[in-house]
Amino acid sequence: MHTRMGPMPCLPRRKADKPFFLAVGYHKPHLPLVSPKKYWDLYKREDMPLAKFQQHSKNGKDIAYHNSNELRVYTGIPDFTTFSDGLNHIDLQREKQKELIYGYYAAISYTDAQVGILLNALD
Repeated sequence: MHTRMGPMPCLPRRKADKPFFLAVGYHKPHLPLVSPKKYWDLYKREDMPLAKFQQHSKNGKDIAYHNSNELRVYTGIPDFTTFSDGLNHIDLQREKQKELIYGYYAAISYTDAQVGILLNALD
C-alpha cells in the first residue's frame, strides 16, 4: 500500500483479545492549503459557498475573533491588527474567500482519503 509520501508502514499483527491503541494525527486541512491536484479537481472555485453573514455578530464575544496570524502571510489578505479592535467586518474580497474555501475543500478531501488508507490498513 502506498500513500503520496511513500509506502504505508505495515501495522504489526496483534492478538484480538489484547488492547490496541493507535494515535494518528493529520496536519490537514490547516494552512497551507496544499493538496494533490486530483483533490482540487473535485471542485470548482466559482461554486464555493460563502458565509451567509459577513459581519461580526451583534454582542459577540471578543474571544470569538482573533488576528488570524496564520492567514495574514498569504497574498490578498487585508492588513489588520485584530478582528476585535473596533472593526465590524473583515474586508476579505469574495473571490479570496472562494479561493480559501476551495483550498479547504481540497484539503478536507485529501485528508479523508488518507483516513481511508489508514482504515483499509487496519482492516
